[in-house]
Amino acid sequence: HTVGEQCMKMIESVFKDARLDKRYARIINQLESNVGSSVPQASGTYHQAKAIYRFWDNKRVTTEAILSDAISTTRSKCLQ
Repeated sequence: HTVGEQCMKMIESVFKDARLDKRYARIINQLESNVGSSVPQASGTYHQAKAIYRFWDNKRVTTEAILSDAISTTRSKCLQ
């Protein structure tokens, strides 16, 4: 499995919206593949960077949901 496939399996329904969940998994995959890079560097193009910033600006994308997912993912990895 690729990192993206693993992300999709771990992210079942973070935002209760399949489209946002899928986009979230792609963003995680992009940023995780380029740790230490800025969003524009990690995304590769201006348009992809703008899409990431738009995603984060979405009213349905909350800090609580992202942190909840991060905590849950970390917990599962620790139990493996």
